[in-house]
Amino acid sequence: PMEANASTILDDKHLDVIQVNTVKAVYSLGKSVNKQNVTCCAIATGRKKNAIYVTDPFDWFDVGSAIGGLILQRCQLEDSFFF
Repeated sequence: PMEANASTILDDKHLDVIQVNTVKAVYSLGKSVNKQNVTCCAIATGRKKNAIYVTDPFDWFDVGSAIGGLILQRCQLEDSFFF
């Protein structure tokens, strides 16, 4: 299901899109840490404000994951695909 405020999350008053050179995802579980280069991620930057950081070129799956993480209550693998 979508977040209750999904339509406003993507509004330009609540979302900044920022182009960057690189994005590195850091995953950790216990003492294990894995770092992976990705082309897009979303981060909360305020109470009702988010930012999407994207590289050029970008991967549509990474963009879908970032947007899905913002507007869906639980973003699953299949939610990240754009057709």
